[in-house]
Amino acid sequence: MVADRRGVESRLLRDHRECERLVERVAVPCLTPHRQRNRKLHGSPSGSDLREIA
Repeated sequence: MVADRRGVESRLLRDHRECERLVERVAVPCLTPHRQRNRKLHGSPSGSDLREIA
């Protein structure tokens, strides 16, 4: 029983890591156009751009 639970937990962790990797790959290209557009409009540093999007 314990071995089964450990196998499930490790599989969930692996899925979670793959999910995070996918999110990083998708989120970075998704955020950069917004950042460039906001910088052109407002001339603001990149730190405040993320606050404007959120």
